[in-house]
Amino acid sequence: MGGQITQGNIRNFESMFGATLPATLIITVFEALLWSFGIHGSNVVGGIMQPIWLALTADNAAAFAAGKALPHIVNYQFYSNFMKIGGFGGTFGLALLLLFASKSSQYRALGKLAIVPGFFGINEPIIFGMPIVLNPIMIIPFILTPLVLCVVAYFAMASGLVPYTNGTNIPWTTPPVIA
Repeated sequence: MGGQITQGNIRNFESMFGATLPATLIITVFEALLWSFGIHGSNVVGGIMQPIWLALTADNAAAFAAGKALPHIVNYQFYSNFMKIGGFGGTFGLALLLLFASKSSQYRALGKLAIVPGFFGINEPIIFGMPIVLNPIMIIPFILTPLVLCVVAYFAMASGLVPYTNGTNIPWTTPPVIA
């Protein structure tokens, strides 16, 4: 019957809504919009997308173990390690800028406070301390940065410049250089 859930239907759903560049960009914009209103976008989106991305990660791990070509660029590793450098919005660079280049003592203090958590992907001090939340000027780069990170990482992998992620699932708080 057409309404039955099969392994093939699930894989088609995963491919359509989790493994493509356009789907990832749409999901990223949605997550950024949630963050911009003070809602933890990563938790909301992750509740829906994490099972899909983890299944794609498992596919890559199985292919890697079998010595086959890795099937997916977009998976949980791609999302957490390439798109969220310093937390959603790629705010680690902003923390560095605040720490080393800010003329304001308040922003330098925020940079000092945010640099260590940002190294581990935790950027709430920046998001709520700048603030980025409900700030129309800061929202623009906050939305555009993860989109740029996504597109650059995707095409770097698609072109062979960077290898696909092999399915080794590491904690999201692993610093980018180690991850």
